[in-house]
This record gives sequence, structure tokens and C-alpha cells, in this order.
Amino acid sequence: SENRFAAIFAASPHPMLITTLEDREIIEANDAFLLLLGITRLQMDTQYGELIRGNELMLQIPEPDEHSTVPEGISREVTFTNHAGDERACILRTVRLDFNGELLLLTMISDLTEHKQYEHELQRLSQLHLVGEVAAGIGHEVRNPMTTVRGFLQLMLMQGKNTLEPAYLQVMIEELDRANQIITEFLSLAKDHMVQLKRENLNDLIRKILPLIEADASVTGKIITTHLTDVESIEMDNKQITQLILNFIRNALEATGENGWIQLKTYMQDGRAVLVIEDNGPGIPADVVEQIWKPFYTTKENGSGLGLAVCFSIANKHGASIDLSTGKEGTAFYVRFRTT
Repeated sequence: SENRFAAIFAASPHPMLITTLEDREIIEANDAFLLLLGITRLQMDTQYGELIRGNELMLQIPEPDEHSTVPEGISREVTFTNHAGDERACILRTVRLDFNGELLLLTMISDLTEHKQYEHELQRLSQLHLVGEVAAGIGHEVRNPMTTVRGFLQLMLMQGKNTLEPAYLQVMIEELDRANQIITEFLSLAKDHMVQLKRENLNDLIRKILPLIEADASVTGKIITTHLTDVESIEMDNKQITQLILNFIRNALEATGENGWIQLKTYMQDGRAVLVIEDNGPGIPADVVEQIWKPFYTTKENGSGLGLAVCFSIANKHGASIDLSTGKEGTAFYVRFRTT
């Protein structure tokens, strides 16, 4: 029976750890547990378990009360950072074992990290879906009277038959145009806003819109560089992908200060065409990173909070994913497109 237990323990896909109850000395850890902590069996054997004992996970393992009658022990949900630098979310379950008169502690772990990620993605998609439903319902109705008002203001400005200063009329027109642009972004989130996919090359699109990007950069005194390597063509709606790139670029231009630069890169990775927009800005604070994809969330004084939400929606419609890395030296967004 001991041999059976040892074989099941070693082969189990669920991370498990056995320690002494009194001083938590490590008796055995299966391969799934080592994988969760980001270490190898060789590292554990050569470093006498110090990599395990030094991990913050060990401090969070609950200990069942000796008088507890609950056969499954006790559970606790915890988060920790493994030796690979990845944050993991888990449920720990611990039970006491009486093994030949020696009290041991068996810890079984359920890794919830992917479940939490899926839950987070579903929440973001649900928010976009809700905004899209609203956009589809009222976006066009709001835009139509605005267009009429703008037309009459433009006519009054051209004819000069008004009691207001022309500058006032111009400001009103500009504000209407700004509101119209926000509605345009709002409508791009609409559920019924269909994409017209056509197989095209990402590099060709970037080269086509590069003069526009460089013009935006030159106005603010920033530098745009590109490093485009051969990538496979992808199914895309070039208008929407253009909007995605411009949204990222304009955010980067606003984020960078003096001597700011933005780099556009493309390359193939794991069968996907990857687009990278990188800048040398101050980075995004940790408490903001989780919020930036939410519609209407913004840290800008005059921002609409729709730019990155639109990017996320466009990527989702193209079956692409967006990741980012950020720090004091800058921020990089990675958009990964399927090529098949």
C-alpha cells in the first residue's frame, strides 16, 4: 500500500507536499508541486529544499487543529509568487497523517491561476458587451442631432450673420467634433459593428500609415522608429487595425516626455504575428494596469477612457490577444495575431 501511495503521489497532476507537522521539515514533494513553484527536481535535491522552504507559499499553509474532526482537513485560498516570478492563485487543503506513529502534514493544492485569468477576461468582455449594447442603441441617435447643430454653426460662421465672435463659434464646432470622435469610438464597441476580414500583411499596413504616425510625432517633438521583420499575412479589417495602432501610438506620445521615442516592431513567435508598440515613458502604475482596459476609465484630464477599450475590442474581434510589460524604463504592448 505504501508503494501504491508513493506511485500515486509522484504521478498525480495535482501539486502535493508532505512535511513533518512539528517543524515543517520537507519529507517529499511531487513533480507537479515543483512545477508550480517554478523549480526542478535537481534544484530541490542539490539545495536541500531551501528553494521550497524559502518560498512565501510555505508561510501560508494552514495547519488543521489537532482536535478537528473534519476528514478533509482545512482549506485556504492564497496567492504567492513562484521562483520564476509568476504570481499564482491557489487553494491549499491540508490534512494530518499518522504515518507509523509519526504525525505528518499532507498539503494538496488546486491551481486557480488560469481560472482567475479566464474569469477576469470574461468580466472585461462582459463590460465591453454592455457598452456595445448601449452604443448600438443610442450612438447614432445622439450623433444625428449633433451633425445638424454643427452644420448650422458652420453656416453661421461662413455667412458672418451672428452676434457671437467667430472664435466662439469655432470653439463650439471643435467641441462638437471632439464629442463626435468620442461617439465614433463608442460605436466601434457596438456588438453589431462587423469586421470585414481580408488577408493582408501587417508590415504593409504599418508602412502605409507611417507618414501619419510620424506627422503626429513631429508635432510633439517625439521620435518614431520601426523594426519590421518578415511576418505572415493575417485576416484583418485594415481600418480597425489602423485604429488600434493609432490609439496605441497616441497614448504613447502622451505618455512620453522630452526626448520621448516610440518604436513599432513586428516579428513571428509561436506561429503568430506579433505587433509591439514600445515607448520610453515613465510606465503605468501597478494599481492602474488592471483598470486601463475598462471602458471610460482614464487618468487623462480630457480623456474619454475609450481608447484602450476600443483596442481590446478590436483585438477580440480579430481573435488576437494583448499583453503588456511596464516599468520605470517604459511600456510595451504586445498584440499577437493568429496567422491561420
